[in-house]
Amino acid sequence: MKRVINILVTTLCAAVLFSCTHEYSFKTNSYVAFGETSFSVKEDIGTVYIPVSAYNSESVSGSVFFKVIDGTAVQGTDFTVEPANGVLDFNGNSTENIVISVVEHAGVLTGSLKFTIELSAVTGGITDLGGVYSASVEIKDNDVVVDWDYLNGDWTASDDGSSTYDVEIKKSGENTLKLVNIWDEGSTIEGTVTFDKANNSATIVFAKGQVVYTSDSYGPCGIFGIEGNSLVDCVATVTSGGISIGPWYVIILTGQYAGYNFTGEGGGYGGYTTLTKN
Repeated sequence: MKRVINILVTTLCAAVLFSCTHEYSFKTNSYVAFGETSFSVKEDIGTVYIPVSAYNSESVSGSVFFKVIDGTAVQGTDFTVEPANGVLDFNGNSTENIVISVVEHAGVLTGSLKFTIELSAVTGGITDLGGVYSASVEIKDNDVVVDWDYLNGDWTASDDGSSTYDVEIKKSGENTLKLVNIWDEGSTIEGTVTFDKANNSATIVFAKGQVVYTSDSYGPCGIFGIEGNSLVDCVATVTSGGISIGPWYVIILTGQYAGYNFTGEGGGYGGYTTLTKN
C-alpha cells in the first residue's frame, strides 16, 4: 500500500513540474474596419477620402477587397472610385484610403444621392473583417427647389458688389410676398410671384412707385424698373443660386424729380441687387 502511494505522489509531482515549465503562446488575429458607418459630403467637395484601418497588424502585409453598391448615386455618373480594381494593399501601413471623386451637377436639381461601400474579403497577413465593414456615403445636392420654403426667410443683399445688408422675405398671400429692408430702415414693398417649376425658377414683380425709403429732406422715394428710357415695374429673377433684382432705380415721389444715383455697368442708370439665402 505504501509503495502505491509513493508512485502516485511521484507522478503528481512530475505533472506539477511539467505544468510549471510549459510556455503558452497567444495568437491575435488582425482585422480591418471602417472608422465610421456613414459619410456625408457636399456635391462640390471634389475628393473624399474614406479611411480603412487595420488593427493588431503591426508590419503585417495583406490585401482587402471592397465593392461599391450603387443606390441613388451611380458610379461613373455621380462619382468615381480609386483604386478602381477594388483592392487596398496594406504593406505595414495601419490605414489605407478609398478615394471618391464626386461629380458636381451644378445647376441640376438631383436631391441627395447615396451609395454604399462594403469590405468583402481579406488575404495575406490580415485575417478578418471587423464589425464595421459597411459604410454609406451621402452626396448632398447644392441646388434647392425654388418654392415658398426657399423664398421665405432671411437673405443677405448686396448692391452691385457693395457692402452687404440683411433683407427678409415673408409670404403675404397665395402668390404675393413682402420684401423688408431692400432700403435702409426696414422699408417694405410687396411683390407678385410666378413660379416656373419646369425650370426651377420664379419671377417676382414689384409694382413701380412703391415707397422703399422716406428721406428727411425730400420725402418718400419709390422703386422703379428701367426699360430703355422708361420707368416700369421692377422685376426680380429667382433661381436656386439666389435672387437678382433689377435693373432698378429710386425716384423722389413728391416735389422736384430727383433720383438715387444707383448706376449699373458702364455708368448707366439702374443697378442690380443680389440676394443670397442665409
